[in-house]
Amino acid sequence: GHWGDFFEYFKRKFPDSNFEILEIPGNGTQYKEITPMSATETILKIKNSSLLLKNSEPVNIFGISLGGMLALKWAEVYPEEVKNLFVVNSSLPQLSKFHQRLRPENYSKIILSLFLNNFLEREKKILEMTSNNPNRLNLFVNKFSEFSELHPVAYKNLFRQLLLASNIKIQSPPKARVKILCSERDRFVDFNCSIKIAEFLSTTSIVHPTAGHDLP
Repeated sequence: GHWGDFFEYFKRKFPDSNFEILEIPGNGTQYKEITPMSATETILKIKNSSLLLKNSEPVNIFGISLGGMLALKWAEVYPEEVKNLFVVNSSLPQLSKFHQRLRPENYSKIILSLFLNNFLEREKKILEMTSNNPNRLNLFVNKFSEFSELHPVAYKNLFRQLLLASNIKIQSPPKARVKILCSERDRFVDFNCSIKIAEFLSTTSIVHPTAGHDLP
């Protein structure tokens, strides 16, 4: 619900590809689920909802932020299932400090947004932190707020996702090919967190010069 027109663009670029959108439990269409605090348990729940994996062929995974962290762990735990990884504006607790993984200037804004009962105002606050493009923000904020009102994320799941993010550790580079994408002007997560992941995995990083955290 918060990808904007990314997948319409994706389908035009890759018309012969099959793809699916998988939710982290506690988010989007899975908002009634409880977010596990274990990475392996979360990945197992996501895997069980996948139709493409039932074809027994390795897949490509595109994940942003927490989704990118889980994608890396997925490729480590189930190496036979993942062919390519695209990890966007992510971080790992073993490589970066908490204040880099969630920049301090956002702490008060996040807390304030939690107390906003107006979903439109809440989405505006979130997009002001995660998007650097006002035109795109105005284009999608109404759709995002409508989706969030229909699929509200429980406060307990927000905190469980913070704990989940702090529990994800990568022991060794995955066998899958990995591309790291990040936004130099990410005001939510320091883009150097992505650079460190690329260095740890001995792969290259692709840096967007102007985009915010929500690169899509």
